[in-house]
Amino acid sequence: MEFRLKKLLSLINLKLDKVLMIGINGISGIGKTTIAKAIYNKISYHFQSTIFLTNVGENSRGHHLNLPQFQQLLDDASIGTYGRTKNKRVLLVVDDVDRLSQVEYLVKLRDSFSLRSRIIFTTRDRHLLNVAKLDASYESKGLTHEEAIHLFSWHAFKQTFPKEDYVGLVNHVVGYVKGHPLALKVLGSSLFGKTITEWKCILHKLRKNTHGEIYNELKVSFDGLTPTEQEIFLKVVCLLKGKDEESVSTILDSLGLGSESGIQVLHDMCLATISNNKLYMHDLLQQMGQKLIDENNPHEPSKRSRLQDSKDVYPRLTRNTGTEEIQKIQFSSAGFLKMPKLYSLMHLPLKSLPPNFPGDSLIFLDWSRSNIRQLWKDEYPRLTRNTGTEAIQKLLSPMHLPLKSLPPNFPGDSLILLDLSRSNIRQLWKGNKSLGNLKVMNLSYCQNLVKISKFPSMPALKILRLKGCKKLRSLPSSICELKCLECLWCSGCSNLEAFPEITEKMENLKELHLDETAIKELPSSIYHLTALEFLNLEHCKNLVSLPSGISKLEHLKSICLCACSKLKSLPPTPGRWNI
Repeated sequence: MEFRLKKLLSLINLKLDKVLMIGINGISGIGKTTIAKAIYNKISYHFQSTIFLTNVGENSRGHHLNLPQFQQLLDDASIGTYGRTKNKRVLLVVDDVDRLSQVEYLVKLRDSFSLRSRIIFTTRDRHLLNVAKLDASYESKGLTHEEAIHLFSWHAFKQTFPKEDYVGLVNHVVGYVKGHPLALKVLGSSLFGKTITEWKCILHKLRKNTHGEIYNELKVSFDGLTPTEQEIFLKVVCLLKGKDEESVSTILDSLGLGSESGIQVLHDMCLATISNNKLYMHDLLQQMGQKLIDENNPHEPSKRSRLQDSKDVYPRLTRNTGTEEIQKIQFSSAGFLKMPKLYSLMHLPLKSLPPNFPGDSLIFLDWSRSNIRQLWKDEYPRLTRNTGTEAIQKLLSPMHLPLKSLPPNFPGDSLILLDLSRSNIRQLWKGNKSLGNLKVMNLSYCQNLVKISKFPSMPALKILRLKGCKKLRSLPSSICELKCLECLWCSGCSNLEAFPEITEKMENLKELHLDETAIKELPSSIYHLTALEFLNLEHCKNLVSLPSGISKLEHLKSICLCACSKLKSLPPTPGRWNI
């Protein structure tokens, strides 16, 4: 790694007094992201502003990130708007660029950075490097034999060299994988603690599959999982990649799968990673999982539990050949027939759902970046508990809906997670609504959300996200009725001028994020947040004072006040606070 870093560092040339753009390319799993992160950590302190955007090509669960979405992503990171970085030395690293338009935008963006800024991006497409007019490029190659031995041994033996009795077997594995880091990690983890006999059995399986595909090495780890762990892996492949850890746990628990132990096993087996509180899976592992699904009844797609390809989906829905086994459908069609176990429907290019849509067992509905104009043309079908089906409707995620508000008859009795982030919604339900089982609500980056007149009844809600709702000016006083609320995010609500009076105790709220808002002061009743541990007020440029009642918060450990330029004094602060 040190040799590779030294080579890349020479291309970055920190002393050169100009803006440089460097590309890193290589095949999937070869270590592009690893070396990009390593160089980012090594040189970050040289720059005034540093941003690392991960998995750009996978930002929307398999959808390619188009240019407007890419621009929005950079803008959310305070990079994309011209002038913000004109006088700053910026380090911007963009991982997994997959479109020419994205590269062209980065080229254009470099003019807004000050001298000695650096833009680095990784890609699997060598062609993008050729057309990008880069200052330098670096090809990420496989590990040397010695490096491969060290990496594999670390995962197989928890040390950097093989055990004496295993040396020959290790050499066979390393020779087969040919320096591919991901395959070395996954295979090593799957062989940890195994006997020599078990090693030989697994190596025999690898040799028997002579296709030379990485798929064969990766599948060994999948085969070593329990049935429940395999199901969790496939759930991540199809539904959960890129979701935050809390939502993943909520979803898996609602499906009767052990979330905490299951996620930990995938992490320990190098089949999934957790970064910035989100669950990720490498492209190759996801492709392997999709291939496993396709291999289930390869010649009769209607008998598979999950359909992912439109060429398989369309005949099932137009020729009345769907079956009870289908649990997940991706893409779209004009009808939904004979699928009583259907629990997941994703990425619909439809304007509405048909009246005969079988919603009794639906637990996951994702309309991200769809063309849908309304939910159901007439009344919604009943999406409530149905004892005649195995699944219960618990999760609805209709993201990016062009709706102005959700209608009164919108189903919600069994919802556990409601995600309307980045939608066109302007307000929530008109009238009263009860969401008795809802635990997570995400309204982040709803740019047209102007007001929340009253929260619906949500007695189980734990997490409420309102990040980046720039037109939102106030919160309703009914927020005090969210008795189970543990975390409230209002970061980046730049027009939010006040926090409501807290008229009764909120005994579970531990985190309150009000950074980058227009808040001038906090309510004097803040002492009713009896469980508050973390308060974020960074970059609240209008904040003038803090109420004296804040000193009564016995559990408050940390308060962030960076860049609160109008704040002149503080009330008496306990010594336990980290300010």
